[in-house]
Amino acid sequence: MTYALLIATFIGVICGMTLRTASAFKEVGSAWAFMALLALAFSIGRGTSSLISGEAAKRYGSKVTALGFFSLGTVGLGYAFGPPSLYPILRIFHGISSGITWPSMQALVMNMAPPDKRARVASIYFFIGSLGMSIAYLIGSAFSYSALYVAPFVLYSLGITMLKVSGKVGKVQKKVEKGIFSPPSSTLFLMSMTTGLLNVLVNTEVTIAFLYSMLGKLGAGLALSFASAVGTMISYFLGKEMLDLKQSPKAIVVPGAVSLGSSSLVLTGHPAVTVLGITMTQGSTMWWRSLLMAVARSGDVGRRVGLINMGRDIGGVVGSSLLGILGPSALPLPVLLGAGLTVLGIGIMERSGATKV
Repeated sequence: MTYALLIATFIGVICGMTLRTASAFKEVGSAWAFMALLALAFSIGRGTSSLISGEAAKRYGSKVTALGFFSLGTVGLGYAFGPPSLYPILRIFHGISSGITWPSMQALVMNMAPPDKRARVASIYFFIGSLGMSIAYLIGSAFSYSALYVAPFVLYSLGITMLKVSGKVGKVQKKVEKGIFSPPSSTLFLMSMTTGLLNVLVNTEVTIAFLYSMLGKLGAGLALSFASAVGTMISYFLGKEMLDLKQSPKAIVVPGAVSLGSSSLVLTGHPAVTVLGITMTQGSTMWWRSLLMAVARSGDVGRRVGLINMGRDIGGVVGSSLLGILGPSALPLPVLLGAGLTVLGIGIMERSGATKV
């Protein structure tokens, strides 16, 4: 069943992300503020539903994910038939739908995997999800109009399929298994906020607008597809080095340091170096997110997964707001703010004494 959910994740990410990329590339010639507004609207919408989704999955299981797929399909029809002036509103509902779909799917996948395999399953989950995003960038840039008419119906089909799946997230585990590194939830939340801040730079409408100004529409799509694909490989193979069950604080500190360091390359303004920075940052943040998800496997899995997703979404709201209000000159701010949040999270983890227990 776990592998069936992973296949559904792959197809769903391609279609759901295609809705976002195709609608963005369709209007990529719009003002910077409009593109930043789309990124902000998505993060606001997703942030309102991501934590609730993980909790709801404990009671309603795969039905929550099915609802998410149906919602995504409906939003896609809005992009296809509605005017661009409605896109900011549709983006909010797109974020809500995404927040319903993916945290519940993550919770289902992690719960169905055996405890000693959850770290590896988390890595595979993000690997195939990121590979799906790479494909979506190509589809979205090359078929900005036609893709919006096809993807919704695939998402409806996935929703129907999920209604037939029997799966719920298990009850809270009162005891933490011996040997598992279990950082405080506040540390996971703060580090997830940083991944959201960095994601604004490398994987949103802001990134599309930034690369479009340097490479054009198809060039931006190819660059982002390449960055996502290579970043996926980086994430997976780096993650294999730290996927044993008995981890340590290094499992989440090292990927954070790499992510923050590589993100500085995005700010150079040189096309080749910028693409390299996007590639490295996408890979390292995916690596970081998969490991944050893996160490959330103890305690209340649904709640901790939801908290990780909510932290990322709040980071996206803050980053998009800064760039929308201040413009391209504010590009360094998400990196600086993320560094501060990460240091704070490490300090909380050290004070809590979170080590192998």
